[in-house]
Amino acid sequence: MLVVLGNEAVDLDSAVSSITLAYHLNKEKNSKIIPVAKRGNEFLVVPVINATQQDVPLKTEVTYWLKKHQIDLQNLICRDEINLKDEVDSFVLVDHHVSEFHEQVVSVLDHRPFDDNSNLKTDCFTDIQEVGSCATLVANTIQNDVTEETLNCDYDNVLKLCYGPIVLDTINFSEAADK
Repeated sequence: MLVVLGNEAVDLDSAVSSITLAYHLNKEKNSKIIPVAKRGNEFLVVPVINATQQDVPLKTEVTYWLKKHQIDLQNLICRDEINLKDEVDSFVLVDHHVSEFHEQVVSVLDHRPFDDNSNLKTDCFTDIQEVGSCATLVANTIQNDVTEETLNCDYDNVLKLCYGPIVLDTINFSEAADK
């Protein structure tokens, strides 16, 4: 099993990035962010919200945006519902890149400055760019992996979901915010 795991703050960017990237990787097993040995093979990709199920309702921007896009909060898998240490083969980290699971991390999409203490393996795929939102990096990955026809047919709702954190994290694309 491959888990797409956001950061522990579980802000809108982290939650949406986890969900949308997991959706994409379940559809596109040949993505450049999948290790070469796994590409094209069948494996399960699961988004895990890096909060307890009890704490999810406290993440009001997340719950509002997910409900607005018809995502039932009861369908989310939270970190207290899965044994991440024993049940997960590999991780894709979104919206962070320092993790206790660094040995199992195969890919990272993050918009924070690189931390030399991340201890990522040398063969780990990284897309670490200081952009406004990690959801931007997820949307770019999707756009680079699929044809325009597939994008228009299968990703309309996914990309609409990404729109929220992108606008929020860039303060409505404000030039003054410099994001």
